[in-house]
Amino acid sequence: MTAILKSIRQYALIIVVTLLAMELVAFGILVWRSADTESMSLGDAVSARIHQHPLLDVQIKRVKRDSEYTFSTPTQYAFKANTRFSGLQVGRHGFILNGDQEPGYFPDKPEHLTRIVLLGGSSAAGATASGNDKTVAAQLETLLNRDADNQQRFQVLNFGMGGNYAYGELTRLITEVAYLKPDVLIMLDGFNDAHYANLEYLREGLNRPLMNWADFSYHYFDAMNMLRGNLRPPPMVMTYSYLLLQSYLGQGGSGSIESQRQAIYDALPAQALSDWVAQQDPGFRSVLKTNLDFAGAWAARRDVWLFGYLQPHPWEYKDLACERAADTKLMIGRLGPSLDEAGYAAIMRAAFQGYAEVYSELDAAYADAVRVRFLDLRRLFETITDCVYNDPIHYNDQANLIIARRMYADLTEAGVGAVP
Repeated sequence: MTAILKSIRQYALIIVVTLLAMELVAFGILVWRSADTESMSLGDAVSARIHQHPLLDVQIKRVKRDSEYTFSTPTQYAFKANTRFSGLQVGRHGFILNGDQEPGYFPDKPEHLTRIVLLGGSSAAGATASGNDKTVAAQLETLLNRDADNQQRFQVLNFGMGGNYAYGELTRLITEVAYLKPDVLIMLDGFNDAHYANLEYLREGLNRPLMNWADFSYHYFDAMNMLRGNLRPPPMVMTYSYLLLQSYLGQGGSGSIESQRQAIYDALPAQALSDWVAQQDPGFRSVLKTNLDFAGAWAARRDVWLFGYLQPHPWEYKDLACERAADTKLMIGRLGPSLDEAGYAAIMRAAFQGYAEVYSELDAAYADAVRVRFLDLRRLFETITDCVYNDPIHYNDQANLIIARRMYADLTEAGVGAVP
């Protein structure tokens, strides 16, 4: 009996070792095929294949369930009322307050009030600021009212929102901001547009971008199309042998969750249009221009002041010695092992350089519309050696004040603000 059990153990060990060897060989073949046929680096190919295992497949993203957000049909997402974003208080009307109080007038606007609405992403919103009174909007409002008389008051509404970009701001302009009758519209953009056009698809586990799609666009698309429930993962045991067999049988597209999800995105008409636009404009530079142009046309038609700003970023014109000494992280995560900080900075720098041309072209195109301006702020921190970045996206309190002062100067020069 002992001899039989010993033989069973030996045969079982041989079977297990054989299966593990088969799985390892299958994994190696799949990695080689990815590196060879998909022009992936070895590191990216290994990472991609590892994450095809159902225990590690992270390509199906969660819906944006952060406590401060809620789904919004016209704008895709919005802040919940009376919550907090990056430590900042969101008021009962769903936008970030400039202090600890709701605005004195809202939504009504008395004649003596000049209403300014600031649109943008988390940088405009004030993420990483030390308090609600240290955001760009709050400091701009303070500067404007400092010199205003009792019959003239300025209100700056902070409609910045984490992850927002020019297209998303258009949806808020059309569905919300336009009805608030703003006298001035300020748009602070650049980072999110560049990221979504060039990099977000990598974080989403897809092979190419969709124009005008943000991170939350992918998340809600996956959730509302029930991709998690409809996609069938490969088996948890002998995963790579199964995927290799599927590929040789011509069914590779139905193997991993990743490949099934990619096939669904490939079939989208929006993907075909995006591919066509990308052939002519790989960085979707024209997409940003179109979005900003719509905002400019709306403002010009309604005689509203529009200041469209290309925001400062850390990869041009800024001495980063202070940030380096403080060990400030200057690259976002989850972009794959082959993209280092230098490569990331090169992509973002090139995108911003293209966007600078967009802003210059638009400013020239609206030369006859004196209330519409498109301005490039990339050099705003060029002479500053102190730290201004808390991370690759967000500014510290001092940087927010510098931006607010520049906006104040532009408004007063144009005749909008209170001139001392």
